Amino acid sequence: MFQVSWNNGQLLEYGDARRPSGTDPVTPERVLFEAFSADVRGWVIKTKDLEISDGSVLDSTSNVVLAPADGGIAVLAEFYGAFNILGAGSCEETERLHASWKQAQGQPRAAPAEGEANAMSPEEQADDNIEPPRCTKLRWTYRTDPPVDASFTPLYVTRKAGMRNGDPVAAKTWKVMFDPKSHTYLLPKELKDVAG
Repeated sequence: MFQVSWNNGQLLEYGDARRPSGTDPVTPERVLFEAFSADVRGWVIKTKDLEISDGSVLDSTSNVVLAPADGGIAVLAEFYGAFNILGAGSCEETERLHASWKQAQGQPRAAPAEGEANAMSPEEQADDNIEPPRCTKLRWTYRTDPPVDASFTPLYVTRKAGMRNGDPVAAKTWKVMFDPKSHTYLLPKELKDVAG
């Protein structure tokens, strides 16, 4: 982000090289310019993250809210736009694989007959004990009120109906207020800890 302003006859430059932790670069279509108050304009940057591990894929998008403050650019809030954990392509397949694994865990295993080698290697036995992921598929949107004065508009963050760990999650909207003392939006715990 880059901003230029004029103050006491001097041209001042503010910059913040906002880079996500992953390898997915921020492109212009993922940068939104927002009016947070009658005096303050800022940006909402959509960053993406992708983690692939044994048997699961975590795919998330975050909204990073930035605005000029104290001769620099401050992070006012950061909250998810999407949070997905899948194990096998779709929610249905992920849940089916988890149910099969759970059912297999309840079945007694036949011991190999005397003189027979164990059919599974130690690595396969260890992999068989790893619980596959449950489906998590969550989405959020946000909006602001049109600013009318110097006070910051609230953020209205809405979670769409979805799934968390295989269970349905209802839609919900939070009105997130700005705290001028900390110069941040006061996000509730539910918007910070979405996987739990």
